[in-house]
Amino acid sequence: MRLIFILSFLSFSILKGQEDSNCGTKFEHQKKNISTNNKIGFEKYENILAETILKDKSKKSLNKVLKVPVVFHILHRDGINIGEKENYSEETVLDILKNCNDAFRKKKDTYWFGEGVDTKIEFVLASLDPDGNETNGIVRVNGSHIDGFNEYGYNYSGNSSPKTNDITGLSWWPMRNYVNIYVIHKISGAGGVSFGSGVIQASRPLENMNYSTYVHELGHHFSLYHTFNGGCSETDCQTQGDRVCDTPPTEAGNLLFGLNFFCTGGPTCGTNDSSLVRNFMDYGDLSCHNMFTQGQADRMRAELDTTKTSGVHSELT
Repeated sequence: MRLIFILSFLSFSILKGQEDSNCGTKFEHQKKNISTNNKIGFEKYENILAETILKDKSKKSLNKVLKVPVVFHILHRDGINIGEKENYSEETVLDILKNCNDAFRKKKDTYWFGEGVDTKIEFVLASLDPDGNETNGIVRVNGSHIDGFNEYGYNYSGNSSPKTNDITGLSWWPMRNYVNIYVIHKISGAGGVSFGSGVIQASRPLENMNYSTYVHELGHHFSLYHTFNGGCSETDCQTQGDRVCDTPPTEAGNLLFGLNFFCTGGPTCGTNDSSLVRNFMDYGDLSCHNMFTQGQADRMRAELDTTKTSGVHSELT
């Protein structure tokens, strides 16, 4: 009886932690965003991505580093001073950016040096705003005047405000030229969400496992799906599942109540391969995550070369 109680308590604690940091980006939402933002059908866009991947490989452009300007929109409540809670200091923003770069570039001697590849995608704070004025790439906006902002932050799972349009209405820079990263005190129903113009992140104590949510949602923003998308029914890696051929068909993880809580075990269908547990686009224990595959890197870079985002990046040799 005591063992059952302990296991129940641990399960509740784990689930609570996952509730606070889980991803709100669902496949159906991504399909809708792609169709809306590109004004073309989902399958046509997928075909464009596949063609771009082949072109990039033939041009041998995969060795070039793509430099991506980002803007942090810090949406805070009344009375929250810079450096307090969600009103992150510039130092904290730079720390987030460094960890994202370390993860995407697979930097040696860092927490993020895993089994995957260097995607050769690098983030920098924007130096010019949309009007051509100099900026440090950080915008601070008090959102307390929006109905429901103080209570819900971004009400992802509910029907009332604030919704996505309320958030972007506070501050937004053109997605053809910037990646918008929103920091907010709370996301009702998720820890992070990707949408057409960027990503929204709930503020929390910044430890390694929490940086991973930024990396995960940026992966979504660059057209990556969850590794377990489609589950074990995938038969064609180019048109089904996560549409990446070096991530095998994958369940939602080596599961306890639907999530993978350990850095070992076999989430792939019918195998004991634990590599997907450590993939940034898997679910589960965020402290496990430290890798993108080459196929995922190719897809993200192709996304940056499409008409949707072609103005975002510059090339570094």
